[in-house]
Amino acid sequence: MGTPEGNVSGQGCPILYALSIIGQKWKLPLLWYLHERPTTRFNELKRRVPGISNLMLTKSLRELEGAGLVLRDQRDTVPPHVEYSLTARGEALLPALNELYSWGVEQMRLGADEAGAPAADRPAR
Repeated sequence: MGTPEGNVSGQGCPILYALSIIGQKWKLPLLWYLHERPTTRFNELKRRVPGISNLMLTKSLRELEGAGLVLRDQRDTVPPHVEYSLTARGEALLPALNELYSWGVEQMRLGADEAGAPAADRPAR
């Protein structure tokens, strides 16, 4: 696996590219919930992600589909039956998200520890 060398602030940076795909407010929760089941319907996702509007759910799912992370399966029935699932590319992202989650848990714990420490014991910022 490569390591960031040189350009980590421009168009050629893989980290910035990845964050441009998944870094919006609603995309991570959607990816997480899609991971939990083989297929998920639109209204089920809407219930699982508090505060998301129909417009933002549709936009986020379309962008994730366009990036090859989500598969949209529409069946020609009345009413229409649409299910979403992660593609192999979407599933491949999960180990990195799990690592990021673990890192975030540790940072939150360290932040709580620092907040409870006497001022003289806190690291300088």
